[in-house]
Amino acid sequence: MFGIRKKNGWVGIDAGASTLKLAQVRRQGSQLSLEHAVIVPRASAWHSDTEEFGCSFQEIESAIAIAGELGGARAAATLSMAVCDVVAGRAAQPLAIAVGGAQATKYCTDEWQADTKLGDEGWYTFSLQEAIADDLCRDLSRSGLSCRTIDAMTHTLARAVAIHDPDSRRRTVATLDWGHSGAMLCSVRDGAPVYVRRLKGCGLRALEEAVCDELEIDRIAACELMAKAAGDAEGPAAQLIADLAVPLVDRLADDLGRTLTHLKSHRKSLMPEKIFLFGGGATIGAAQKLAKCVERPVMPWAPPGIEPADGISLAMLGPAIALSALAWEES
Repeated sequence: MFGIRKKNGWVGIDAGASTLKLAQVRRQGSQLSLEHAVIVPRASAWHSDTEEFGCSFQEIESAIAIAGELGGARAAATLSMAVCDVVAGRAAQPLAIAVGGAQATKYCTDEWQADTKLGDEGWYTFSLQEAIADDLCRDLSRSGLSCRTIDAMTHTLARAVAIHDPDSRRRTVATLDWGHSGAMLCSVRDGAPVYVRRLKGCGLRALEEAVCDELEIDRIAACELMAKAAGDAEGPAAQLIADLAVPLVDRLADDLGRTLTHLKSHRKSLMPEKIFLFGGGATIGAAQKLAKCVERPVMPWAPPGIEPADGISLAMLGPAIALSALAWEES
């Protein structure tokens, strides 16, 4: 890693579909500590089915105000998969889509070769609308932050794996990012994603709505309750949420099981030894059921030595923490 003398990491921003997460870490020798950690519910959630993607300025401003004095203005960000896509194969360049004679929508794309043995089939393409990326950079700038990079969530998660288990580079480990719009399984080896599959139809949006209906509260109150419950796994709120989440957990477990069965039969080298859970789905008591279904360890991401802040689950902050640590990879 470069820049080892720096003490403060960048400001990591995970612009999720339902909440925005801010984290900043500090480095002392080889050990990271969490200096700032904030989760702010969005005034209006992003929905990929209706393409309702608002700006993030209000949430960024609120997160900075709650965090207090940050250690620097450099930031790195990632965006919810509700506004991004990842597909197997290489995209035709330039990637632009026009519908009904309208002006083409321009996309930022990133390609990487996950398996050199498969030729073109061993590539993945990550895409994001340029306008959404520009809006996020503008919102960060208006809030006094300088955006150094917008990282693909697939690669942000791979960075988080390296923070949790630096020795995992020679093994295949998976991440399961389970959020508002859906879940994404990503097998990681040698510090890079080598297999990606989006698991749709199991987003936590359905759980938020169930909590709202059960308690007759609005979405923001439901988000705050779910975040609070994540810090008190034995409390009544956590038990209520776990009960409401049962159908969703069952659905994800079935889909995840089928996916790993396919991998075992067709691409055994990509089978993960264990799975780290990220996002809101890591906080609803699902790890044990998922582990039983896939017959391998499944655990919320929680690196040894990094203490949670104010009862916020580290698994909710994983991408933002990994982005903050990018400060030490700057050349």
